[in-house]
Amino acid sequence: MQLHRFPEYVAGRHNITGGCTSSVERGDLSGQPGYAVGVFPERSLKVPGATLTAEVVAGYLTRNIDAFRVATLAVGTWFDGTTTWVDLSAVVPNKRLAIRLGRKYNQVAVWDLKRGVEVPCGGDGSAPANLPPAGERLAV
Repeated sequence: MQLHRFPEYVAGRHNITGGCTSSVERGDLSGQPGYAVGVFPERSLKVPGATLTAEVVAGYLTRNIDAFRVATLAVGTWFDGTTTWVDLSAVVPNKRLAIRLGRKYNQVAVWDLKRGVEVPCGGDGSAPANLPPAGERLAV
């Protein structure tokens, strides 16, 4: 996918489905093996309402470009009933690792891409203290 079209793609997928996990390299990751987990809770973006615009996604990506330089990440979005969330997500191959990372970063849940379901982690989504540098976020 062309990078300049990615924000429009993410916003479009989100607005159709209520959430998505997408990467520039692989597009929509729904239905593929793996688990999406937010590893940058301090960078979560909350947008009031259910609709996401390409401009909001583009601004989020611009503000967080440094994280993409140190890890292969996807953009995850979801609507919780009142707020749309935008996050940087790592896609990991197994549930155990996803839950460990989810707990480490105080995530409410991780997303099972293949089954399309949340897997609870027990957190509240707030950023824990003493977060490691961006390049070390996937270490458990």
